[in-house]
Amino acid sequence: MKLFFLIEGLYKLLGLVITMLQARILGPGRLGEFQFYQSNVFGYLNSATLLATDYKNLVAYQADPAYGQSAEFYTGMAAKTAMLALATLALLALWPRLTEFALLPYALALGFNLLQFDYLIYGHRIQAPFAVVRLLSQVFSLVALGGFWLGWFDIRWFTVYQLIQTATLNLGILVLVRRHLHFDFSAYFSALRRLKPAAFADLGRYFITNQFITYVTTIEAVLLAWQGLDSAKHVFTEGQRLAQVLTPWVVFYLSYNIGKDKAGFRGRILQLVAFLMLASPLTTALLYGRDYLDRIYFYNFFLLMFLMVALLQDKNLKVLAADRGQSAALARLNLGFFLGSTLLMAGVLSLGLPLPWLLAIFLAKLWLYHGIFNWRFRVAEPAWFLPASLIGLAALNAALAQSGYYLVVSARWLAVQDGALALIKNGIAP
Repeated sequence: MKLFFLIEGLYKLLGLVITMLQARILGPGRLGEFQFYQSNVFGYLNSATLLATDYKNLVAYQADPAYGQSAEFYTGMAAKTAMLALATLALLALWPRLTEFALLPYALALGFNLLQFDYLIYGHRIQAPFAVVRLLSQVFSLVALGGFWLGWFDIRWFTVYQLIQTATLNLGILVLVRRHLHFDFSAYFSALRRLKPAAFADLGRYFITNQFITYVTTIEAVLLAWQGLDSAKHVFTEGQRLAQVLTPWVVFYLSYNIGKDKAGFRGRILQLVAFLMLASPLTTALLYGRDYLDRIYFYNFFLLMFLMVALLQDKNLKVLAADRGQSAALARLNLGFFLGSTLLMAGVLSLGLPLPWLLAIFLAKLWLYHGIFNWRFRVAEPAWFLPASLIGLAALNAALAQSGYYLVVSARWLAVQDGALALIKNGIAP
């Protein structure tokens, strides 16, 4: 068990190192654009290709191990193949418009989704070897980034990083589950021939339920790109990446401490967000470098987003655990809110509002969803907690920015960092 935790810790640590290298290789502007490619191009197409079959397969296989040989399983595989074809067509359509980075590695990476059988990993409890595979995917990605750092490769092919990571993961999974995988190609091709639109309905419900948070928190970057507001788009993508890269550490901490803590989930997650805000000059300087320090105030809006997402995921689990029949109602709510809020945000972004206003409206959108969710599913939650938390954290963020705290602390950290690097350099100099 200790070895498993060590491997998981190394995996998460390498994720931080990869983010540090990406920021320093790409630099301001390019980093935000690359994060847009990762989240809003590959991320969207990847989730659409999977069509939530990974989640459905896991649930169904744990309930009945024979599911892996059922007609329903192969129908899901056929639907995933059809979505892969559509995603490939989407990449071809985007090819003339998105020229900053190569899209071919994304097309190849999407193809590896057909080899994703990770439900067998959890069904047969082989998570420890899977942790090693995940670690190897980070190591290989890091080696590839080293080639870009040394100038061996054209930056346009930076997306190869994603191909290496996806290929390593899915091929590694295939090796691990080979004894448990009994794939019937004749059943697969038969399902392809018989595939009908109705086959997407059930998977679509899983997709809307499980991918809603990802889409509702990242769609603004697409809308900003559509409006040609690249500077604001980069703040959104960079800020979300910072919040995402710190999330695994927060989840890791909560998983092993929340049961011992009298503050409860809401209180502890609020304290952690406040701590991350105070530490943001250090994390931004360490992960992104000195060229991004003037954006710390804006990046911290996404810590408030992280707070709301964490609370929402907790409520989602409780609602679905209490009554699985609520999933259809949740899917309808998610779809309706996503479509309505996206149209509203498109109109707001066309008004040319300053960036702080855009960020505030973005957070207000998520807060509104919380209110609707609580009302629709009768969630017992103190009405004052979320608005009071958001106002308090926003006031803290503004006060820290106005006082110069962010710039002073980050400058001191960089001075210590530069001094340490100089000592190391002088120490190894001939």
